[in-house]
Amino acid sequence: MIMLDLLHKIVKLAEKKGASQAEVFAVSSTRKSANIEKNEPKYSVLSREQGVNIRVIYGGGIGSAYTLRLDEESIEKTIEKAISIAKVRGKDPYFKSFASPQKYPEVEGLFSKNTAEVTVDDMLKDLIGVRDMYIKYDPRLSSLDFYSSVSVRETYIVNSLGVEAHGKSTSAYFAAEAICEEKGIMFSSYDYQVERDYKKINMSEVVKNAVEFALRQAKGVKAETEKLPVILDPLAIGSLFFILFYAISANNVQEKRSFLAGKIGEKVFDEKLTIIDDPLLPEGNASRKFDGEGVASRKLALIENGVLKTYLYNLYTAQREGRESTGHASRGLRGEPGISPSNIIVQLTEEKKLDELLAEVTKGIYVRIVIGAHTANMVTGDFSVALGEAYLIEKGELGPAVKQAMVSGNFAEVFSNIVAASKEKTKKGSLITGRLLVELNISG
Repeated sequence: MIMLDLLHKIVKLAEKKGASQAEVFAVSSTRKSANIEKNEPKYSVLSREQGVNIRVIYGGGIGSAYTLRLDEESIEKTIEKAISIAKVRGKDPYFKSFASPQKYPEVEGLFSKNTAEVTVDDMLKDLIGVRDMYIKYDPRLSSLDFYSSVSVRETYIVNSLGVEAHGKSTSAYFAAEAICEEKGIMFSSYDYQVERDYKKINMSEVVKNAVEFALRQAKGVKAETEKLPVILDPLAIGSLFFILFYAISANNVQEKRSFLAGKIGEKVFDEKLTIIDDPLLPEGNASRKFDGEGVASRKLALIENGVLKTYLYNLYTAQREGRESTGHASRGLRGEPGISPSNIIVQLTEEKKLDELLAEVTKGIYVRIVIGAHTANMVTGDFSVALGEAYLIEKGELGPAVKQAMVSGNFAEVFSNIVAASKEKTKKGSLITGRLLVELNISG
C-alpha cells in the first residue's frame, strides 16, 4: 500500500535524524455535504484532506508536528520541527514508548458502499424530497433547515516498534431544524441521526421529530421552583454525560480535576446502572479496530452495577501510572492525542416501556435538551444547566413547553438515585440509551 510505504520511510528518516522512536499518524478523507436553509437549497460541498502527524521521542522528550503536504521537503521539515519541539520540552518524566505491535480485532460495518458512493446531487435530491413532504405539515411551520453530510476516512499508524495499522470507515449525518411561528412568536426544535450507512438514515422521522417538538412549544408555561420527577431524553443524557466522560478521563483524574478521582472499585452510582464502552459494536458510530495511537480496541465496563471499574487511558496517562492503555486515544492531524470514549451503552436492571414510565409521573418534566453542561464543577460534580427544551408531564401525558427554567444537582447524586429507564433504546451519535427517570431541582 503506497501510503504505508511512505509512512515507513518517514519513520526511518526520523530515526536517521536522531529520534529514538518515531510514530506517524496519517489521515486521508473525503467529505460531501448538502444544505437547505429557510426551505431553499443553498450549497453543496466536496472537500478532501490528507496529511500526516509525526511524533518523535528525542533525548527523552516528546515532540509532534503535522503537514498537509506529502512531498519530501515538507516531510523533512515536519520531522525537524517535531525534533525541535522535543528538545525544547526536554526529557518527559512519564512517557517512555509508543505502542508495541499487537493484533487488531475485526469490527463489522465500519465501511458502507452506500455512503461512499452517494453523490452530492443524490443528497440534495433527498433533502428536497423530505422538505416537500413536510413544508405544508402545519400552517405555523415557517422554515425548515437541513444539513446532510457523508465522509470516507482512511487512518494509518506506523511506528518504529513495528506497529502498522490501517482502517477505512464511513459516516453519514443528517440534521433538521424546524422553525415555527404563531402570533409573531418564533419557536424551534431540532433532531439528528448518524449512521455508517447513508441509506439507514430515516430523514422523514428526524424531520417529523423536529417539527412536532417545535409545534409543542407554541404553548408554554413558566416553571416553579421545586424538586420534580424528570424524564431525561437521550439528547439531554448525552449532554450531561459530558460531565461523566470528563471525570473518567485519566488526565483529569491525575490532575485532581475529577469528582471520581480515587474511586475505582467503589459504588459511585445507582446499583441498577451499568455503562459499557464498546468500540467493537457492529456499525457503531464510534467503533474502531484501534485507537489514535495504534492500541487495539476492546470492550470495557466503565460502570458495573453502580461500581466504577476503570478510567479511560491513552499511552501517556497509562505510562504515568505504570499501566496499559485502555485504547482510548483520540486524535486528529493537528495536535497530540487526547482521550475520548467510544460507543457508550447505558443499561439498567429495571426497564419499562416508555408509556409506563410516563404513567408513573403525575407531575414532572420531560427534558429533551439542556444547555451548559460544560460549565459544571468537575471537581465536585455539581451542575446547573438551562432547559433548552423541556415539557411539562401531567398525569402521564406530555403537556406544554416549560420556559425559562434551570435544573441543578450533583451528577453522582442524581445518577445514584435513578428511578427507572425505558426499554426503548435510541442511538444518538455514539450514545445508546433509553430515557431515564430521575429527580432534579427545577428553578423557575
